[in-house]
Amino acid sequence: MTAKVLIFGPFADAAGARTLEVCLPETDRVTASVVMAQVAEQHPALRALLRHAMLAVNCSKADDTTVVRPGDELAIIGLVSGG
Repeated sequence: MTAKVLIFGPFADAAGARTLEVCLPETDRVTASVVMAQVAEQHPALRALLRHAMLAVNCSKADDTTVVRPGDELAIIGLVSGG
């Protein structure tokens, strides 16, 4: 399965694009942690940034066990702090 992942800000700057194509394993149970691992493997320029990021699936924060299905909207969101 190939997934399109939206990226923003410093992630887009590092990748030189606003979307990534990521090849995912052909299995019935691809999780958010698998997506993030594949992004890191297939787009090495993002590895350091991914340590401080999360995956959103269909506009909702995903934990490591969230299952990703074909057609889901995926986005990498950098962690934000402030006050």
